Amino acid sequence: SLAIDSLVVRLIELIDSIPVLFLLIALSAILNSSAANLILIIASVAWTGMAKHIRAQVLRIKQRPYIESGRSMGFGSFRLLYKHIFPNAMAPVFISLSFGIASAILFESTLSFLGLGLGADQVSWGSLLAEARSDYQSWWLALFPGLILFLSLMSLNRLGDALSK
Repeated sequence: SLAIDSLVVRLIELIDSIPVLFLLIALSAILNSSAANLILIIASVAWTGMAKHIRAQVLRIKQRPYIESGRSMGFGSFRLLYKHIFPNAMAPVFISLSFGIASAILFESTLSFLGLGLGADQVSWGSLLAEARSDYQSWWLALFPGLILFLSLMSLNRLGDALSK
């Protein structure tokens, strides 16, 4: 057990203890609403899930017989990590990455819907859905952005499912 591993796990637990939507709203209210800042805000919250998944995969693979065989053959930790553990841990991580991208899109849409996402001069699916609330007679203003958002999220989830098989 490394000290850095313990520190990273505690940082992940600290960030995960705060509700994600409240943290996103607070950070987006503090920073200006540019696309780069919004990406950084979402990434600062969303990295914990991926980090936990990568750590679990590395710990699982570290116990495999071929890793112990490599140790007994005299392979160094660096070689075992970069030649054997990381390549075998990345396949499941790509699956969770597709789900992470879908949740990031949903977070951005939620913030834009609440008026805390991108600026008024930039358009996103959340801002289009927010504008559709003002005109109930024009049902297509909500249908098409909502449908495209739904199809995007569903296709990313299907991609994650397909990668898992």
